Amino acid sequence: MRDNNPIEVTGLPTGLTYANNQIAGTPTAGKGDYLVTITAYDKNNTPSTKTIKITVQDQLAGTATGKTVPEKTPVPANTKVVTPNKPGTTISVDGPAMV
Repeated sequence: MRDNNPIEVTGLPTGLTYANNQIAGTPTAGKGDYLVTITAYDKNNTPSTKTIKITVQDQLAGTATGKTVPEKTPVPANTKVVTPNKPGTTISVDGPAMV
């Protein structure tokens, strides 16, 4: 492996990064499929390339019942939030919001 940048990752969705041999983060890109190219170099600087697909989906897809989220947690659009201190009170958001 070459000493400087033996692995390169390109095409990650916005919000994801590659560092310390890991792809990490929270995607902020729109939902969809993203083709990511990973290139590794050997000691002779010869590349080997692999393309993978990363799929970004809606955050918190599905239903979560009886879950408590910390204050100022991002809430995706079309989420129904029940306030614990006022039973029967609901907040519905039609766009991303902070609770």
